[in-house]
Amino acid sequence: MSRTRRMSVTILLSLSILAVMPGPARADGAGARALEGVWAMSLTLRDCATGAPLGPPFRSLLTFHRGGTLSESAGTTGFAPGQRSPGHGLWSRSGRNAFAARFVAMILFDTPPVPPAPGFLAGWLVVGANFTFAGADHLNITATAQFLDLNRDVYRAACPTGTAERFH
Repeated sequence: MSRTRRMSVTILLSLSILAVMPGPARADGAGARALEGVWAMSLTLRDCATGAPLGPPFRSLLTFHRGGTLSESAGTTGFAPGQRSPGHGLWSRSGRNAFAARFVAMILFDTPPVPPAPGFLAGWLVVGANFTFAGADHLNITATAQFLDLNRDVYRAACPTGTAERFH
């Protein structure tokens, strides 16, 4: 292979690798912001009817993957160790700088109430959330959280609010 041909192949391979590497935040059309990446959230569970806090704020991690899937790791201490699985779900754009997501986590076993934790039944946690950019690396969050037993009957609900900061 000639030197010119080898150089052309090397340049082409380099450009191909760069094209498929994920970036931290891509523009997604005329000034719209991209959500992909890892976000550190600070959330407060609230009573859906009154907006009153249902406990102290807690931290969680949320990763928005390219293609519309997400992974969530809860930071709340309300669950017993090993009681709640990580969350898995989907996200999509709902406006220029707004996004909607839905995820599910398993609650693997029952626990009785131990104040301040209310106790949980084995089943599911289903969360629907809206995210709005409040700066290049900050989000405002509103959500609904439904706790379902193994028969998929809702036995508790909450309406979390909070903020998130992009992890760099």
